[in-house]
Amino acid sequence: MISNNEDEVNMENIPITSDRIEEIAESSCASQKSRKRVRKQLKESPPCKILRHDALLEKIMFKEIRAKMHRGQMWLEYKKIEVTPAFVENEMKKKFGIDIGYHKAWHAIQKVVACIRGSPEENYQILPSYLHMMVCKNPGTYTSIKRDAQNRFSYMFFAHATSVAGWSYCRPAIAVDAMLLKFEYRGVLFVVESKDANNQIFPLCFGVAESKNNEAYIWFFGEMIKAIQVHRELVFLSDRNQSIANGIRKVFSEAHHSFCLYHFEKNLKQRHAKPMVFNLDSMLFRINSEGIEFIVDLKKRTCDCLEFQLDELPCPHAIAAINKRYLQKSDYCSNWYSKETWLKTYEGHVNTVGDQKLWDIPQNVQSKITKPPDVEILQGRRQKKRHIPMTESVSFKSTKCSQCKQVGHNRTTCLSSPAPRPYSKKHTEKYSNLQ
Repeated sequence: MISNNEDEVNMENIPITSDRIEEIAESSCASQKSRKRVRKQLKESPPCKILRHDALLEKIMFKEIRAKMHRGQMWLEYKKIEVTPAFVENEMKKKFGIDIGYHKAWHAIQKVVACIRGSPEENYQILPSYLHMMVCKNPGTYTSIKRDAQNRFSYMFFAHATSVAGWSYCRPAIAVDAMLLKFEYRGVLFVVESKDANNQIFPLCFGVAESKNNEAYIWFFGEMIKAIQVHRELVFLSDRNQSIANGIRKVFSEAHHSFCLYHFEKNLKQRHAKPMVFNLDSMLFRINSEGIEFIVDLKKRTCDCLEFQLDELPCPHAIAAINKRYLQKSDYCSNWYSKETWLKTYEGHVNTVGDQKLWDIPQNVQSKITKPPDVEILQGRRQKKRHIPMTESVSFKSTKCSQCKQVGHNRTTCLSSPAPRPYSKKHTEKYSNLQ
């Protein structure tokens, strides 16, 4: 398989025979006309289009397929085309000579997506069956659903077996975050993750609720403590959402809770000056960095900056002391960062639930009714960009005056430049204030 950069035209060449082309045409969800075109045009160059959908909601793709012969071997060449309302308008105009509006094309795409993936109401109804199959295919998986008195969806919790097993080899630090869902019934997606030995994100569990409130987080953390093994010195990391703090305080009363300072630290400048190392003892050093002194004890694995003992990794001051003694830096790293721990984290594997037609669902699970939440479906285009909280710094392009070269205004509102028209509004207000 030859694959080019996706930023350019996404093309792939697959060596294939005529039987393989027919197999792809039969297994695809294309129309009968497109399938016949594949069989009929094997020896010709005009392409055919096979309709497929990707994993993204409200988005479908066309794969334009062209059969080619090269040195006695047949190749199948295709490129991906995203089906947008503009694409549907152009295709209807080109093939049928019909002009349709943007909204009609958009609704047509939504109907196609509903035919392929089902409506939200249908997906809410099969949610218990889907979670039951995940538990059957992946023993050790923990799931839970809460409904109200009218059998409407309230909360959902999901922790995969591989995440539950891999958590034993992750550091006892958990990050909690939530993001808004942008489909018809909205809601909030709860995400809990940790970090593996390679300092990469390791997902632990997920949850869905109607909103970010105390009741939702208390229920979510209550199910979480049933699913994963709780370490003795557990640390939670989150933003300054008060509902998260209340839920952690209620369920994990002995755990530590800290706030994320990532966006604050991102604005700090890193110093790269070479530190000066002075020996105080065989394993005790005094490090002078940018005029600030730090005491590093390699025997106790401590440093005055506290990074050495908190992260259990050598800080820049400890690295300078280790290099002074010509020691191995890996000997001063915790077992959480070892290769063996990293491999054990990902020992498990994820099994898919398979085709829905082959599911074997018990009657007690299949009979459970799950209706969508009772929320008002808003009209208009849904929001795609997220709300930026006040804790994040957003860089705005500052305006610079071309006359006085100062920042904060332009030449039209500049009061320092000479007035081209002495009786203009800005200069009249300026001189009236002076008088």
